[in-house]
Amino acid sequence: MKSRTLIRMVLLVALLTGSTPGETETAFTYARVDLAGDRQDLQQYRGKVVVLNFWATWCVPCVQEMPMLAELQRKHSDRIVVIGVSLDDPEATLKVREFVTRRRIGFPIWLNGSPEDLEKFGLGVAVPATAFFDAQGRQVGRVLGQLNHKRLKRRVSWMLGEGTGAPPPELENNLED
Repeated sequence: MKSRTLIRMVLLVALLTGSTPGETETAFTYARVDLAGDRQDLQQYRGKVVVLNFWATWCVPCVQEMPMLAELQRKHSDRIVVIGVSLDDPEATLKVREFVTRRRIGFPIWLNGSPEDLEKFGLGVAVPATAFFDAQGRQVGRVLGQLNHKRLKRRVSWMLGEGTGAPPPELENNLED
């Protein structure tokens, strides 16, 4: 009797949500709090390309790529959102806030990222690491290690439908460069 009830509930949810049992979700649900303490979720950026960058204030390559990410956000703010997820300790919120203010980072910063988050997105164990999502919320690219300006520009052009030539690889491992 209980299994019939469960099956009915699953089918009802499928009907209400438009999904079928066993259908995989193409978009990740990922949420953290921002510097203001407000809960933020990737889902709120559907319709825009998302560049999800995992970083830390103590990471030299992370600090070096921040101006490039800030420029990307300024240049394409109507179609792209850059989100920086700090892997600094939760007690370091003030340090993260000072870092962002001092460097005039104009994109959202989320706190309390973890190694498990990197794993969830297939980004290995080192920072910096960046995941790319299309406007439908599907993860379409990964860069392990520090971003390269020329390759980032090419990847973003492709994601915006402006690319020419071969598409960029799904995985770019700059830790091996």
